[in-house]
Amino acid sequence: MSALVNNNGHLERSEQVALGLDNRAFLYGDSLFETIKVTNGKVLFWADHFQRLMRGASLLQYDLPTDFKENQLQEQILALVQENALSTARVRLQLFRNAGGRYLPTDNSTSFLISAEKWDIPRYQVNEKGLHVGIYPAGKKDNHPLANFKTGSALIYILAALHAKKNGWDDALILNHEGRIMEATASNIFLVKGTHIHTPPLNDGPVAGILRKQVFSLALEAGYGISSGPVTEENLQAADELWLTNTMQGIRWVEKYGSKTYQAAVASRFCKLLEDFSQKSS
Repeated sequence: MSALVNNNGHLERSEQVALGLDNRAFLYGDSLFETIKVTNGKVLFWADHFQRLMRGASLLQYDLPTDFKENQLQEQILALVQENALSTARVRLQLFRNAGGRYLPTDNSTSFLISAEKWDIPRYQVNEKGLHVGIYPAGKKDNHPLANFKTGSALIYILAALHAKKNGWDDALILNHEGRIMEATASNIFLVKGTHIHTPPLNDGPVAGILRKQVFSLALEAGYGISSGPVTEENLQAADELWLTNTMQGIRWVEKYGSKTYQAAVASRFCKLLEDFSQKSS
């Protein structure tokens, strides 16, 4: 059976949704999206997702539909997940500027599309097998204000993921134009040294991750020091632990970067804290 999607507030079969050849997301990557975890009738960290989406829409000068409201959208997400008979889902909420114009749009009116697919991991739990990562050296990501949002311009992530696969890695770390390490292909990164946790700053160009924000809160509550600042290969070599974080998978520990190996004790503790925190938060 085909899945249902929400097309501008209306439920439709996925195969019935028509996006024309003049669609600006297709032609120019003129789009913005959120990837959201829904489990047991709960949209995790919804307020944070909505606020980031609104900041991105403002930066892109989108004129949003009048009914594009936080509470209404949350209800529509939950209804879509229920209609597709999913208990845990990966939801994609995408905004895109309506057709018209070339690089200069004819107007800034905006449409949205919500889709949901089955996600098999309802709880945040530490990965049993540590990840193997390396650096993608061929491309650099701009540390422009747009870099902090999830947009339709994702070629750097695609090429980095292909590079990781070619080298037998689980993921690749991405550099900015200053040569600093800022994120992985679909995750923020954190380094742990003793009782201190460190992550690249937003002005270095990583996505302003929803889990990134939660880790800051958890670290402060748990009595860990936490900071943001430049990350170089020297920092990777000095760290006790290296994490990749995103909303869907939570905190994943890296076992190996080159000849460097990492531990997982703090990652394991924080996964438990994150799971407890996610059950209390909306």
